[in-house]
Amino acid sequence: MAWKLVTFGAVVVIGAGLTAAALDTTPKAASDFALMSTRGKQFTLSKNRGSVVVVDFWASWCPPCRAAIPVLERIHQEYKERGVKVVGVNVHDNQDPAASMLDLGATYPALVGGEEVAKAYGAESLPTIVVIDGDGNIVYREKGFSTIMEKRIGEVIEKELAKTAN
Repeated sequence: MAWKLVTFGAVVVIGAGLTAAALDTTPKAASDFALMSTRGKQFTLSKNRGSVVVVDFWASWCPPCRAAIPVLERIHQEYKERGVKVVGVNVHDNQDPAASMLDLGATYPALVGGEEVAKAYGAESLPTIVVIDGDGNIVYREKGFSTIMEKRIGEVIEKELAKTAN
């Protein structure tokens, strides 16, 4: 029994370390990009200066991406009236991203053809979620999906919104 507790403890510590390693909160300038949405509208990052922008690099075949989309939809619904933009940048997909977003109940824009943007943002694994502040700096990056992602992203958004309120 004692070895099971030790093993469980090691798994919890290792798992926590992996989650922490997947986070990056060191601010750095975000590369500008312009992509078309599945609705035929262009989204240009630089035209959204002054707003907090949450970017989700995803693909419909990716189970963790599919798990993250409802979380990002809740963030979108909670913060859209306060000027926060949530966009999904679809990459390396062979399915219809618009249909996938609809199936998952997402109403925020799905941008297509995002492979070069993903490369510029270092999104080599999916999903990768990036939060960009109103000045155009990446202030948060999380790779993969975690159950506490929504809380962490919400805290970052609140911090950024508080800066602009002062």
